[in-house]
Amino acid sequence: MDKITTKRVLESAGIAQVPYVAIVEGDDLASKIAEVEDKLTYPVFTKPSNMGSSVGISKSENQEELRQALELAFKYDSRVLVEQGVTAREIEVGLLGNYDVKSTLPGEVVKDVAFMTMMPNISTTRLPWISQLRLAMMWYR
Repeated sequence: MDKITTKRVLESAGIAQVPYVAIVEGDDLASKIAEVEDKLTYPVFTKPSNMGSSVGISKSENQEELRQALELAFKYDSRVLVEQGVTAREIEVGLLGNYDVKSTLPGEVVKDVAFMTMMPNISTTRLPWISQLRLAMMWYR
């Protein structure tokens, strides 16, 4: 899923989201970092635009960490998204199918880490992640 395109589509539809800066390989990095520091406040999250899960994602508390995060993200994609870090509840819903779309029950992500990874230390208030996966697979059938 292209995170930058998704952000722009949601933005055009008037759907609220966290502030962000898109950076494309070849952009003047110094000016983009200045834009990040002008529009956002630390902490920020840096993500390759087209990677799934937590691949290439970093949390930055300062400019030096942001530079390192950008370097890592650009190893995975030529387009990178930098988003404002927020303190908020995270609710997830799985969507399954293409034409006859079904959804899983919503669950709140409860984590003790800075951001979600594929490691099984994540659970939701409704079900452990593995149970949600089994439920999603049963629901889809």
